[in-house]
Amino acid sequence: MVAVDEIKWSTSDSGVIADAPSGLVIRKGTIAATIASVAEIDAHLHLSPSPSRSAAIRKTMDDITPLLPTLHATLFGLFHAADWLRSDASEGRALVGAMAVRAFPDMRSEAVDEMLREWGRRARAEEFKVVVEEALQGCNSGIQGAFKINGGW
Repeated sequence: MVAVDEIKWSTSDSGVIADAPSGLVIRKGTIAATIASVAEIDAHLHLSPSPSRSAAIRKTMDDITPLLPTLHATLFGLFHAADWLRSDASEGRALVGAMAVRAFPDMRSEAVDEMLREWGRRARAEEFKVVVEEALQGCNSGIQGAFKINGGW
């Protein structure tokens, strides 16, 4: 994980606000987009299970996936996986935390794994249960392909 104090802050017309030593480009609005996505997932989870609800949740997850490296370098440096996976967290917030743990297994700990198992038992969306299962297996399926498509890694 890149420490926040290691990031070289800069701005450009393209919306880039930072360039970490690893070459990670951090764009304006990433955290705001994540917060909006959490709210969107939570809204979908209040609907009755249906194919359209599942499709909407998967689309939002697809929108979040390319943001994970930036979140790993910034937001998850301030709020660790356990903060996102707390039992009182919204299900959307916990899903983003589980997606981050799946993508970055270095975020795992015994406490995080226990929180993942608890969310796996109580999650309302099947998509969330799959993410939890993959995170616990140390799988980062789909994430590298998504970053290559978007010019990352």
